[in-house]
Amino acid sequence: VYISILIVYLSNNIQSVLSQQNYTKFLNNVCNNSYEFYDQCSCNLGIWSIEKTNNITCFTQLNCPYDINTGLFCSGNGICNFQTGDCECVRDYGSFDCSVKFEETRPTEWIMLLMMIGAGLLLLFSLLLMIWLHLYRDVKDVKAMSVVFTHLSLVGCAFICGGTIVIGIGFNDANCVILEWFHFIGICMVISCALLKAYRIAVIFHKGAANVSPSDLTDSTLLKYFTILMVVDVFFLSMYTIFNEFDGGSYPRYLDEELLIEIRCNSNPLTMVSYSLLVAWQLGLLAFVIKYGNETRSAAKAFKETKCIYVGSNIGSIFFIAFGIL
Repeated sequence: VYISILIVYLSNNIQSVLSQQNYTKFLNNVCNNSYEFYDQCSCNLGIWSIEKTNNITCFTQLNCPYDINTGLFCSGNGICNFQTGDCECVRDYGSFDCSVKFEETRPTEWIMLLMMIGAGLLLLFSLLLMIWLHLYRDVKDVKAMSVVFTHLSLVGCAFICGGTIVIGIGFNDANCVILEWFHFIGICMVISCALLKAYRIAVIFHKGAANVSPSDLTDSTLLKYFTILMVVDVFFLSMYTIFNEFDGGSYPRYLDEELLIEIRCNSNPLTMVSYSLLVAWQLGLLAFVIKYGNETRSAAKAFKETKCIYVGSNIGSIFFIAFGIL
């Protein structure tokens, strides 16, 4: 019996000593007047809580959470601002006590999967159309479409589908750049082919340049123009790639209310300027497609493609406007 009483007595004394040490450590933190967020009221509250109640419950109810066992404020994932009574968490943690780690979020998996499958099917369809076009390249109606530029348009469509698949995979430093190369190369190819076709038809119907004749606009000549347009597009894309790397690439966007992280592509000023130049370049080309498409829409009986160019360019402009608003 005496031994049991002695053990209990020693245990209580040890706990008392440990508690006193913990409270001393606690007060050293709260009442350190060299601390950036030192507050006299918080210090007085801490002293009063220990002296009057022998615990810090009152303090933690009115100030930052404190773990008496670990001797840490804010779960060890932040600092306590005694002046406001709030925890200031490190970037990857949130909640009132900094105990919850941010989780990375992505769009719903099945939506991304459907988008990738749809893009993959359209990519396959574009490739099949290329094969069909090659097999029937000598047919009169097919030849009238300009086989070379129709092939290039389908390659552009395939590039756009590839970019959509990259979106489904997710954003990171590499994918943010690959995505823009796929999309803007593809868009520029499709718009440039439509522009050059519409321009040639406009010249045939004497609505193009006065000093240019239809015989001057062979496929070889138009391919030179096409190359120039693509070189300009590649130049802007190279600017975007360099500025994107210079500005740090992709970045995490913290949603503090939901305690979530979204990985986003770079949106710093230099990168956004180069991106805006890319969009403006495509929009400028589209404006010329609309111009020549509208001028030659009456030629639809002789050139069936003019109707597609006319309708497609106007629909494309609507998408561009919607894209700009969003």
